[in-house]
Amino acid sequence: MKPFWNILALAVPLTVAALGAILTVTSRSGTGDFAGRLGNGVLFVLAVGATCLVGEVAAVVSLVRGERHAWLAILGLILNLIIISPIAAILMSD
Repeated sequence: MKPFWNILALAVPLTVAALGAILTVTSRSGTGDFAGRLGNGVLFVLAVGATCLVGEVAAVVSLVRGERHAWLAILGLILNLIIISPIAAILMSD
């Protein structure tokens, strides 16, 4: 099968991270306000974590469907998990 899901597993989180970083840096909300800037950062981290979770699902779908270039799906699993793990650890801590 043509590689579709395994490319999505890598492309979607990278695209959202790049766009989110640009939007966070150029955002005018919270100008001069530490809490506003911190809120933007927290929303950025949560958005990247959520899209990495979508990337994990896409990589698993790719492996289950048996798409070509399985190394892309494995790379997607590893890279997305590297990003998801610290976010999940922080969210689940006391």
